[in-house]
Amino acid sequence: MKRRRGRGGFTLTETLLTVALLAIITAAGATVSTTVLSTKNDMVDTANAQILASTVLDALADEVRYGVNVKVASDKITLDSWRFDEGASFEVVDGRVKAENTGGTLTGGKELLLGEAAYTGLKIKADSLKFTAPDGKNVVIELVIENGRGDELWEDSRTVAPLNGVTTP
Repeated sequence: MKRRRGRGGFTLTETLLTVALLAIITAAGATVSTTVLSTKNDMVDTANAQILASTVLDALADEVRYGVNVKVASDKITLDSWRFDEGASFEVVDGRVKAENTGGTLTGGKELLLGEAAYTGLKIKADSLKFTAPDGKNVVIELVIENGRGDELWEDSRTVAPLNGVTTP
């Protein structure tokens, strides 16, 4: 076969080699991007878990600090609350902190401590909300935040001194 001179272009081998190299570079870039995005999402979830824990603990601390007849027993608390009335207690229901009271004045028997928007796809681990009074003067509130898959993201606690004292068994 006669070859023409002066005609530019690439051979089939050069073209295939270029396509193969581009495919390798693209695959490596996709892998790096996926890893970076996953790490970013984990960091955002952890930051949101810290914010949620702080917000829930602040709200509970206010209830305990300003509550009357604060009683702590078996990791639970009851108090007369400025917001939730007499005999208020707090528990985790469907990943949210809900208050209920013995007076039955709450709509539906239970009310959210915080609005749904505060949870941003996260939840409080079932049975992780604990109230203790180790020294009989201060109340320690503990909780664990987890994501929708059940992975624990953040554990936090807050010590509160009720202004009106605390009763323990």
